[in-house]
This record gives sequence, C-alpha cells and structure tokens, in this order.
Amino acid sequence: RSYSSLLYPGYYITTGARGKVVEQVQTFLKTISRVNPQVPNVNVDGIYGNQTQNAVIAVQRINGLP
Repeated sequence: RSYSSLLYPGYYITTGARGKVVEQVQTFLKTISRVNPQVPNVNVDGIYGNQTQNAVIAVQRINGLP
C-alpha cells in the first residue's frame, strides 16, 4: 500500500487496456498469486483481459474492496 501513490497512473485500468501500466499490474498480481492461492496466476502480456480481471477481483475480494 505504501507504493500505491507512486504507481497509480491517475486513471482507472479496465478490461481492454494495454501497455506498460497493465504489465506492472500483472507483475504485481503474479507475485501475489505465488503466495496466495486464492489469486489466479496471470500471464504478463500487457493486455488487461479476463485473466487479469479475475485476479484483480480476487485481490479486491480478499481485501474487502469493492
């Protein structure tokens, strides 16, 4: 959480987004999934698709976020 203000790009990242910011999110999700089996593993491909969306939803659910 202490890094969130440094990493937040200033806009929402949603399904269909592409680029380096999505790669960063996917890298974080991949790291989280290695230590938390409730978070599905993602491919770091820079495309915010269903796989990335499912992992984000899992992290939100685990942390009580909408």
